[in-house]
Amino acid sequence: MKDNFNEMFCPITGKKCRLDCAWLVDMTITNNITGENKQEKRCAIFWLISLQVENNRLVLSNTQAIESFRNEMVKGQGYQEVIAESLVHFLKLALRGRQKNVQNEDDNVKDALSGR
Repeated sequence: MKDNFNEMFCPITGKKCRLDCAWLVDMTITNNITGENKQEKRCAIFWLISLQVENNRLVLSNTQAIESFRNEMVKGQGYQEVIAESLVHFLKLALRGRQKNVQNEDDNVKDALSGR
């Protein structure tokens, strides 16, 4: 990029840029590293391309953040499934133990009634 506006050429006409051009846009640019603001005059076509590149970078960054969040949720769901399976297993064991106790009590009652 050239710092001197008068040395730039119009992408539409091919002539030197003019200060009275309708496509001339003055924007404030912020340096992400230093935080310093800078005024720049450029052709709207240049700004469209620059803003599209910046927008694509931000969309990619957001997409990566969403994917990372999704992966953590899937991992958490896997832990929940393991916990649920463990609970079901322990409940089955508890019910089997209770059924054995009931069966033993029934056998004791039958034995008592039969006189053993």
